[in-house]
Amino acid sequence: MDGTILNTLADLAHATQLTLAKHQLTDTTLAEVRRDVGNGARVLFERLCKTRRCFSDELVDTLLHDFRICYEAHHNDNTKPYEGVPDMLAQCKKDGWKLAVLSNKPHDDVCALADLHFSGLFTVAEGASDAFLLKPHPEHVEHIMHMLHATPQTCVYIGDSEVDVQTAHNAQVHGVFVDWGYRSREELTRAGASKIASSPAMLYQFITQI
Repeated sequence: MDGTILNTLADLAHATQLTLAKHQLTDTTLAEVRRDVGNGARVLFERLCKTRRCFSDELVDTLLHDFRICYEAHHNDNTKPYEGVPDMLAQCKKDGWKLAVLSNKPHDDVCALADLHFSGLFTVAEGASDAFLLKPHPEHVEHIMHMLHATPQTCVYIGDSEVDVQTAHNAQVHGVFVDWGYRSREELTRAGASKIASSPAMLYQFITQI
């Protein structure tokens, strides 16, 4: 979701900044949040605390709790779909693809944002919960494939980060990645991505060729 179909960076950074300020910690930047997102909010705050030399499990727990409250209240202040993505998804659905979204962000935020920006497009919208390990572990992808009666051979996983490259590899599914999100084409290539799209039209071509 983040960096692939929705540009969520400004709202993620704002909620992070408010959380850090509440605890008198050094402010963060868009670049720092962009670098550290992808593995879930806990990893984000672990990295931020380590950078600020104030890491403890107790502090991370507190920051994570406050961040989730703040982000839920502000998750759609500036968030919007990447240009051309909703039309591309609508065409994929028209072509007969079953669409699902899976994110390491909290499940309630995923469902709310999917409904706000992509109403009716996704058969399944799933986010982080206690039921599954976070990506790049494949179990949540495998669960969604089971829900959709899909197989690895008929599944295309789309993402924008090294976490997504690893997830597609671990789930043994086709992977197509985009360079308009939070990682550059060079970073994706280093992570092992071979199919990288620079526009929704190119992404659609990759999908239809699989």
